[in-house]
Amino acid sequence: MELQPILEIELLKTPQIALKKNLTISSVIVGEKIIDFRNSAGTFVESLNIKDGKVNFEIEHYYPGSSGGSIYISCSVNVKNNTLSQPLCHEKE
Repeated sequence: MELQPILEIELLKTPQIALKKNLTISSVIVGEKIIDFRNSAGTFVESLNIKDGKVNFEIEHYYPGSSGGSIYISCSVNVKNNTLSQPLCHEKE
């Protein structure tokens, strides 16, 4: 398991590189399910990009226990007016 199973997104002010906003993500909502990174056999960021005012990322979350299995999730965080929205996520096939 990761030492700190979180994803942090920071909005910085340039050129001083001063922190404007910070979003710490330790779980996401996919449909009706809450996917908690802290309750996993591993959660891994598979891709990350910034496009059209959004931070887009994909994660693979492995369920704990003998039943195991995993879910591949695509999420986006809107960056507007110096704010960071909560991630909007859906399962990828």
